[in-house]
Amino acid sequence: MRHLPSISCYLNPLSPQVRFPMPVKLRPDDSSAWFKNRLTTVVVFLNLLVYCLVVVSLFQSRTKYEKQAAVTTQNLARVLDYQIKGEIDHIDMALIAVKHEAEARMERGEVGKEALDRYIMLVHSHLPGVQGLRVTNSRGDVINGTGGLAPGVAFNMSDRDYFSFERDHPNSDLFISKPVLGRIAKNRWTINVARRLNNPDGTFAGVVYGAFTLDHLTGIFSRIDLGHQGSVTLRDEQLSLIARYPEPKGIGSAIGNKIVAQEYSDLVKAGNTYATFKAKAGIDGTQRPFSYRRGECPVPARRKRAAGGFPAGHHRAQTGRGGECPAGNPTSAGSEDGIRGAPGAGFQA
Repeated sequence: MRHLPSISCYLNPLSPQVRFPMPVKLRPDDSSAWFKNRLTTVVVFLNLLVYCLVVVSLFQSRTKYEKQAAVTTQNLARVLDYQIKGEIDHIDMALIAVKHEAEARMERGEVGKEALDRYIMLVHSHLPGVQGLRVTNSRGDVINGTGGLAPGVAFNMSDRDYFSFERDHPNSDLFISKPVLGRIAKNRWTINVARRLNNPDGTFAGVVYGAFTLDHLTGIFSRIDLGHQGSVTLRDEQLSLIARYPEPKGIGSAIGNKIVAQEYSDLVKAGNTYATFKAKAGIDGTQRPFSYRRGECPVPARRKRAAGGFPAGHHRAQTGRGGECPAGNPTSAGSEDGIRGAPGAGFQA
């Protein structure tokens, strides 16, 4: 049997020819690093997804709120429109009753003042929102009526727009004036609603008119919960302010103000019956949503308008919730016969 040679090896650790291997550094596990990177990506993605869902939800909630606000303010403007229309209708019926009574007495030749005054007082008792019902002669002197008249104190209304219009238009019907400081109403802002009186031969005998105050209008507006910074505005066709609630500087302080948002002006000029938009309020500069609605005429109007007359209808609001019910906006009059005055007004809410 053949034997392999035996080899023995002795390593001297001190020998310079001998090299021991250096310690090997272990690298991190590649699979663990990949997992951590993937986990970080998923977490970031989930966070972005949640953020997007929150943004979409908030946007949808805001859109829904704005739609609900638009519906609410439009409904408020519509209700206010009907409310003011009803007020004017009631006054007009009272004026027609007094007109017929006065003309019948003139035809019968009755000249007694007391009897007609009693009749006017009876009619006025059914109109709590009216400051006074009065009758003038052909010269404009107030000869009968209620609401501040006193024996021996004379009042003349010949310079009022409703008197001159009714005097100069034999076939005229109802006329609604712009707000004026009342003489008999002790310097309170009033709106006068008038009809012509005729003698038996058809000549001008005077006017019968009813006066209601802006206090009464703002009292109606104040009953509505408009929310924070909400307001109701009534404007005529030229967008001149008639009444507003709240009115920071007091009732009547902003009458005639024509400062409105450009968006509102453009919508009105375009002939829109109603609209909702967002803008800065012309009066107080507050950014808010607006809804406006054209008012309806108590009776149809035929002529274009009387100089300076109050619109035949009324606007909202302009109504604003958290914004201004424009319950005001301009309205166009109808077709045949009826109210004289500017052809439209409206609410901005």
